[in-house]
Amino acid sequence: MAETSANNFWSNPTLEPKRGFRFIVEFGSDGGNLSKWVAKSVSKPGFTVTETPHQYLNHTFYYPGRVEWGTVEVTLVDPVNPDATAMLYRMLLGAGYNFPSNVAEAQATTISKAAAVGPDSLNQVVIKQLGPAPESSDPDNYVVEQWYLHNPFVTEVSLGDLDYGTEDLVSISVTLRYDWAIMEVSGDGTVGNSPQKLV
Repeated sequence: MAETSANNFWSNPTLEPKRGFRFIVEFGSDGGNLSKWVAKSVSKPGFTVTETPHQYLNHTFYYPGRVEWGTVEVTLVDPVNPDATAMLYRMLLGAGYNFPSNVAEAQATTISKAAAVGPDSLNQVVIKQLGPAPESSDPDNYVVEQWYLHNPFVTEVSLGDLDYGTEDLVSISVTLRYDWAIMEVSGDGTVGNSPQKLV
């Protein structure tokens, strides 16, 4: 009996797993509010299906409830130019934050969802999982999986630590909240250059 691809994975050179270091994160509607190369790591979207129990006699039965999408964590390196800290700071201001420097400013409308996901703030986040390209494709831009975060906005930023005892690059941790995520792959599930939405 011939082996299927499911049970001869390690001996089949044509099968390729997704690799954790092949990815790009794009920020902003033009893919450039923050440069792609500042992303060091990113968590892919995940979801939880809540449950509702129903008790009958001495039995408990469970029913699925709402779908809740989890946050996405991004770690950025902080270059001098372009300045990632300054860009995140401008996103906060673009979302509508006002300093309470006087009564008028303190009473002014602050962050709204419309502004937080608008063009002056984060606007759009796309996570691209790259893969090995066949000879007919561009090896530097071969997307096997693509995630669009719908209405993403920043909920937490840690601008890194300074320490005389280290030579490490300064890193920024960013937490993103969004309404839902759309995954795109190709029609056969292997190629992402001409993706289709799985909706």
